[in-house]
Amino acid sequence: MSVTQKPNNCSDSALIFVIQQKSHSWTQGRWFVSVFCFIVTALALSAVFRVVDGRILREALAKQDGASIVSAAVFCLLQVALGGERWRQMLSVLTARQAPPALSVQLIFYSSSFFNTLPLGNIGGDIARISLARKFKLPARPLITSVVVDHVVAVMGFIMLAVLTSPTVPHPFARVAWRGGVIALGGAAIGILLLMAGDRVLVRYRNHFLMSTLSRITTELRCLMQRQSLFALLYAVLSATCSGLAAYFIAHGLGIGMQVMPMLAIMSTVTLVVVLPISLAGWGLREVSLVGLLGLLGVNKEAAVLLSVEFGLLNTLVTLPGGAIWLMVRRKRQTPNGDSEEHRSVASETIEVI
Repeated sequence: MSVTQKPNNCSDSALIFVIQQKSHSWTQGRWFVSVFCFIVTALALSAVFRVVDGRILREALAKQDGASIVSAAVFCLLQVALGGERWRQMLSVLTARQAPPALSVQLIFYSSSFFNTLPLGNIGGDIARISLARKFKLPARPLITSVVVDHVVAVMGFIMLAVLTSPTVPHPFARVAWRGGVIALGGAAIGILLLMAGDRVLVRYRNHFLMSTLSRITTELRCLMQRQSLFALLYAVLSATCSGLAAYFIAHGLGIGMQVMPMLAIMSTVTLVVVLPISLAGWGLREVSLVGLLGLLGVNKEAAVLLSVEFGLLNTLVTLPGGAIWLMVRRKRQTPNGDSEEHRSVASETIEVI
């Protein structure tokens, strides 16, 4: 039985045709997702602002302590810096090379963080990160995998932080959250062990698409069982902690009497809800979650809404220079016909990955 081999090199016309076809399908899907996320965000925000008192909202905002905003901004920047180092460790593990220069990784991660704060930001942030990271001369597959794994490790960091801090929250709901976090971590560990144990079975069916994909995942999981991965997980927990501390200082400036550890637990739980790709950059979900969780601890709705809005705006403002960095790098590497070399390379190699 003959097997049709995929050509190694495509002609320019064929490559452009494939890119156009895939771009068309992605555009249709993106419009549907955008409309859905917009509806969810609009409904959530309208539900929140319908139950808050505008007068109390303005009074709480007038009492905001400026020093607390500065402290929160510092921790927002630290969160990004620790996230960049987390990704650098993943790059080192998955490419079996020495970790790329720290400054270059930080600038790329910082630039992509700006796109993460925009509507549908995760997708744009990932594309920007992969595009700029092409300067490291890495193959597309491990580069894309490093971004995906980095997201997983970041989520694991928030789950671990929630498990560690949930017992400090004086509410029965905290026990449910703690048990859920433990189950999630245990399930992830069991799933990884089962995949790695079944590697020999998967190799026998390497010609099957699904089995070959699972086999590749198990190979990458084995690569992740290194010391750098533990450092990456540590950076993930520290980054999540900085996010919670930023929220704590904003809350402190608004006069919300929350202790540090309960705030870390609440923000970790809220972040796990916000990362769901069903809203515009988490707006709406974050407000509903904070109003609900802080309300269980006696915090009024107006203060909770202000905390959420200021937290979201502050994260956008501190990463705003990242957009300028992306524009400068993109203009510097512009080709004569107006197309970015990085984007062309990423587009063609991403087709091979997909």
